Amino acid sequence: MRNRKQLFIGAAAAISVVFFWAGWIVVSRFGVTNNLTVYDVAGFRFSVGAAVVLPYILWRRSWRGLTPLRVLALTLTCGVPYALLSYFGFTYAPAAHGGVFLNGCLPLFTALFGWIYIPIWWLWLDSNLAGASRSEILLQAAYQGLVPSVLGISCLNIAIRRLGANTTSVFLSAVPVVAALAAIPILQEMPGLPAWIGMITVSGGILLALGIVGMRQPAVFANQQN
Repeated sequence: MRNRKQLFIGAAAAISVVFFWAGWIVVSRFGVTNNLTVYDVAGFRFSVGAAVVLPYILWRRSWRGLTPLRVLALTLTCGVPYALLSYFGFTYAPAAHGGVFLNGCLPLFTALFGWIYIPIWWLWLDSNLAGASRSEILLQAAYQGLVPSVLGISCLNIAIRRLGANTTSVFLSAVPVVAALAAIPILQEMPGLPAWIGMITVSGGILLALGIVGMRQPAVFANQQN
């Protein structure tokens, strides 16, 4: 029973990541297509995330063992450039497209490198905080700073430990589908026929990969018998 309980915990964590990341896509698209600028949304992501996670990082000394080359690689692939390019893309592409192209890649070291970005944002980059409503600012600050990088990464780690990387990646394939469906009532973005076909195909593939259809027992439990 313990193994089964651990698997359920892993599955719950993986499903949570799907909704966290799909929500990030929709919230980001909403932010950059309304009053806030791309730089404002990125500023919320790094400032709030850094404020929340930095005490933990200092306590655990998470930077130990990182070489300068690794720091550079993480900065360029998981830090400010990733976020800015994502937000710029959301100004032109609907949430359904963003979910397809961005699935599975979130910054792990935002809190460490947020100080590469925050002063630049305040001093030189275009901002429209004065024109945004308080509710819009609070939504972006809370979601960008906490949900994808803190809650999402924490649940992702739990899912990988309980289910393994392969099974977790199958769950995460649902992010584009959930993002596209959520964008219909929230952003009024109706997917076209190719998108619907893609979502149905991906959903069927997920069910087959997890063994929910076509097998007597879900594959995630197949090798975890007591």
